[in-house]
Amino acid sequence: MNLPVLSLAFLRRRRLSGLLSIGLLGFGLGMVDAVLLFSQQLRDGLERNIGGIDLVVGAKGSPLQLILSSVFQADAPTGNIPLAEAQDVASQRGVKRAIPMALGDSYKSHRIVGTERSYADLYGGQLSEGRWWSSELEVVIGPEAATKTGLSLGDTFSSIHGFESDGHSHAEKMRVVGVLNPTAAVLDRLILTSVQTVWHVHGVHDDKHGEEDHDHADHDQEGHDHAEHADKDHDHGEQAAEDHDRAGHDEEGHDHGEQEESMADVLDPGSHSSDELELTALLIQYSSPIAAARFPTHVNKTTTLQAASPAFETARLFALIGVGMDALRAFGVLLACGALIGVFVLLHEQLSDLSHELGVLRLLGVSRGKILGIVILQGVMLGSAGSVFGIALGHTGLAGLNAIMSTSGLGATGSLTWLPAELGVLLAGPILGAAAAFAPAWRAYRTQISLVLAEN
Repeated sequence: MNLPVLSLAFLRRRRLSGLLSIGLLGFGLGMVDAVLLFSQQLRDGLERNIGGIDLVVGAKGSPLQLILSSVFQADAPTGNIPLAEAQDVASQRGVKRAIPMALGDSYKSHRIVGTERSYADLYGGQLSEGRWWSSELEVVIGPEAATKTGLSLGDTFSSIHGFESDGHSHAEKMRVVGVLNPTAAVLDRLILTSVQTVWHVHGVHDDKHGEEDHDHADHDQEGHDHAEHADKDHDHGEQAAEDHDRAGHDEEGHDHGEQEESMADVLDPGSHSSDELELTALLIQYSSPIAAARFPTHVNKTTTLQAASPAFETARLFALIGVGMDALRAFGVLLACGALIGVFVLLHEQLSDLSHELGVLRLLGVSRGKILGIVILQGVMLGSAGSVFGIALGHTGLAGLNAIMSTSGLGATGSLTWLPAELGVLLAGPILGAAAAFAPAWRAYRTQISLVLAEN
């Protein structure tokens, strides 16, 4: 006698009740699975996007806001800081590297970050095509930004002031000279350029570049003429050729990682006083572990700036989010418990309906142990189906959540990611189903054949 086939045949007698139990158990386990996946994805995304940054220095305000805006690119900056103060902080003992950031503009909701090339090194960013910027108004874009904006090598665009699409457009045209490889980090969504480019589009021009910038602006203004449009196409071809040559040069081994640039070189104020220029933040890497204990306190107490630790603030953020995830997990467990009650009721009622059939099976020589196994196996089948349904719901829900949070800066590992902890969710269904079926199975085991046949 095939016990699984017989158990499945009995379940079909109450198909609607069985599907309801599977659905309820699946929703409960699916919610638990989705919370498990999301919490792990969130933790991995936070750690990946920190990228070895030990400290962020910016304007006074919320430390968490400073981290979200400067590290995860997911909030408005707390303000700007004078270049002179930033340079003073960067020159302090204990600072191994200080990466400047100038924010404030975007293009089609993708942020433009004025920085230096070493910023991409934090996330292992490498060029897939083109070259790095070598002058103002040249940009390198992440792969996600390239896909969603439609920009490609050699294209030009005007940046938008602010991070919303309804901001006013700057007159200056930026040119794409490079595209990055995917890194699964915040870098993929950004448009990178030099800090001088951000200063340029906000009206700060260096005299030694003034003539070049003036010619560039005149050329853009005259570009509305049809004849000049032809010249622009010719220049575009020359630029593409130049990009190709420089990309080949990079492939020969002269990548930017081999050339260390100091912040003083990158942020040369030219003819301007450092007091006239501003940055949004500095990303700091310590030169020694001792600096972690002293440097943040030094910045917060002796300067007008604010120092915030990404590790500390992200731990606090995760703790805040964790309260909500714990509530969702508890609700999922509650749904699963409700499903177990449904499985118990289903098998209990089914046992009353099938008492005659079970009695006949006993007369045919089926042992009490096999009768017990038939009932428990039904619970295991219902629980297993609920687990599979729940895992599928969990991954589907995560995919939807990733689509909603694609611009959050927290990262996404993908809905197909499998966690070892999900094995517990997968096994929970059949185990709980067997537990719910045990009481009806024990009742069937103790049933007297003579009494059952007499009643029927």
